[in-house]
Amino acid sequence: MLPARLPRLSEVDIGAKLLAARAVGGDLYEVIRLDEDRLGFAIGDVSGKGIPAALYMALVSSLLRSEAKAGTAPADVVAHINQHLCERDMESMFVTLLYCDLDRRTRILRCVRAGHEHPMLWAGDAV
Repeated sequence: MLPARLPRLSEVDIGAKLLAARAVGGDLYEVIRLDEDRLGFAIGDVSGKGIPAALYMALVSSLLRSEAKAGTAPADVVAHINQHLCERDMESMFVTLLYCDLDRRTRILRCVRAGHEHPMLWAGDAV
């Protein structure tokens, strides 16, 4: 259910690798073309393991794609996702999420964290 292919852009290198603890789980990443100049991307982790986590991840992924395409700020996107999830009243499940919106024209990156770890910048030659 993760993206089969990532967008290829001349000015942005995009890569992803997921090393899952099990064959089925709740880890997620998304790359969403918002418009000609903007790209949204997310990294998330659903609580738990197995099929319940995978199903919740599919719900979060669908909500993320829908809300991101609405064109609002990252904080609003995540707030709307949270509202949808709270309405489902699934208290035993939760997701952490990092969502960013990159404007390729202005080179502005706006990010919001919802319980997820801080992102890390890694230079390939700094091993």
